[in-house]
Amino acid sequence: MLHRAGIWIVMLLVSCSGITGRDPVSAATAFFEHHFDFYTLEDIGTVNKAVTPEFYALLNRIITEGIPMGYNVDACAWTDSQDGWFKGNPVFTVVRNDGRRAVVRMDYDYELGPTVEPRRTLLTLEWDAADRRWRVADLEGPDGYPFVQSHLDWFEQVAEKGWFERPGPNEAGE
Repeated sequence: MLHRAGIWIVMLLVSCSGITGRDPVSAATAFFEHHFDFYTLEDIGTVNKAVTPEFYALLNRIITEGIPMGYNVDACAWTDSQDGWFKGNPVFTVVRNDGRRAVVRMDYDYELGPTVEPRRTLLTLEWDAADRRWRVADLEGPDGYPFVQSHLDWFEQVAEKGWFERPGPNEAGE
């Protein structure tokens, strides 16, 4: 009986190794499959263990500050497009891995109407030694503009230009 329990534990650990193991491809695939809508209000509560604390803080900022200011993530973060979709399943490949930081390329066919073209998205992952898992630190879609930087740029532009500032008492006609 004890032997069967040991085998069961090993099988369980192997099946979970994609998320908590040392394989960044399994972690990237799991993130894609389980947190496709990571940048939306619906998924923010479940994504915190799958992304770095810095990435999670940015996602929270988008939801708590950006959306109330009228900001809208208006394209799929994976494809950088509003229209079209994946044709078939994406293929994940390690581009770089130094054990602390890895880059995984996601290749896929993108279908828009009768047109199908190959595209790629890059996921940057960081190893969290305490939790023994890879966490997504950034995502760069086919347009080559990293998700984190594009949103930090937006917040900087808002601050620079004073967009969405509340009018002072004299400006509001009071």
